[in-house]
Amino acid sequence: MDCFCGMLIGLIKARSINLTKIANAFPSQAESESRYRRMQRFIHDYPINFDTVAWFMMKLFSFLNERFYLTLDRTNWQWGEMNINILVLALVYKGAAIPIYWLVLNKKGNSNSRERIALMKRFIQQFGKDNIIAVLADREFIGETWFKSHHYPQLESD
Repeated sequence: MDCFCGMLIGLIKARSINLTKIANAFPSQAESESRYRRMQRFIHDYPINFDTVAWFMMKLFSFLNERFYLTLDRTNWQWGEMNINILVLALVYKGAAIPIYWLVLNKKGNSNSRERIALMKRFIQQFGKDNIIAVLADREFIGETWFKSHHYPQLESD
């Protein structure tokens, strides 16, 4: 708990998710490198339950008993030789997208219907679909198969 609280304080102070910056802002008498290794061990030894994180976000933004829009988007960038491609399902909140679930795509290019259905299915299993007003998505997410897979109330595309 001490490490977790220190990481939170460091995160707020550093205003960054960069572990080196958090380590420098982590409240401790230990050397910065020791704080960095401590955070790495914490992250490695305590796996995150993403369903718990999703419930936390839904409660934090008061979406459990409210109607909401979901958005589906994909981000893709190059880091050295590594291609990072992530499919993200998010809640729309005051003009911003709050990530709830995501899927790292181990490939270049667009997601497929199976991947989109898996992400939506995970959300619906946890929270149902009754409060979903609509799913907002870019043109790249066309596909009748996944549109119809969960009988969304409405699906909008730009």
